[in-house]
Amino acid sequence: MTTIAFWGPRHGQVATTSNLIAVSTGIAMKHQLSTLVSHTHWTRSTLEVAFKKLESSKDLQLTFSDFGIDSLERLAKSHRLNAESIRSNTAPLIQGKLDLLHGTSKPDEHSHQQISNAMPTILNEADKAYDMTFVDVNSGSGNQLSNVVLNSSDLVVVCLNQNVSLLDNFFNKTEYHEVLNDKKFIIVLGNYHADSKYSAKNIARKYGVKQKIHTVPHCSPYMDAINDRNVLDFFLRNRNVNKKHETWEFFNSSAALGNAIIATLGLKGDQQEEGEE
Repeated sequence: MTTIAFWGPRHGQVATTSNLIAVSTGIAMKHQLSTLVSHTHWTRSTLEVAFKKLESSKDLQLTFSDFGIDSLERLAKSHRLNAESIRSNTAPLIQGKLDLLHGTSKPDEHSHQQISNAMPTILNEADKAYDMTFVDVNSGSGNQLSNVVLNSSDLVVVCLNQNVSLLDNFFNKTEYHEVLNDKKFIIVLGNYHADSKYSAKNIARKYGVKQKIHTVPHCSPYMDAINDRNVLDFFLRNRNVNKKHETWEFFNSSAALGNAIIATLGLKGDQQEEGEE
């Protein structure tokens, strides 16, 4: 399987969702790999609205009733889930390259248990339909569905920031997830500020981290694009900027993280020719 879980120890502080959006979109635009993105949140996620605006309330209703994890859970329960049904229950973002699987709209605990039970089957069939499946999971270790995804994943992207309290607690394993003891993982500092004394290099030295610590720099135009639900246009307009452009470091660093994910998974991430869609 090629499931990549994006996880962080604290909710709302480590840019987990925005990191996933940046990396998955960059991979879809630069590499010959098909990618699925989804999440485990019980409420509507930024991931679901960052790429395009819903045109009407009817679109919102269709999103939850006809597509997404809820539909796949029903198919899995009736033993009718397959790779084709995975694709037919997603929303295409970049044709043939990037699809979105919407999360659940069911708030009750019984439904959560059913979805958790079905998730390994869903991920297994997604692996047949896509080269990579990115899942934005809940922070911490208390969410059952997130734990199922983490245990089923091939790679965990651990999202941290430059907050010393958070770093202390993570590296001292106070705010940690035990699944990391048995999984390959990559560390990334989201919303990164290169001029901070707590640079990636200094953090690695302070905590004795031997592996490379990746970064996704703070980028105001990118965050504006997420708020405007216009991420795809932002990537299309800026993906070939030079070093003098304000977004260059963001694109360069997020692309490096994407390349590291591809290499760690042993995938062939051949880059497509410019102008190729």
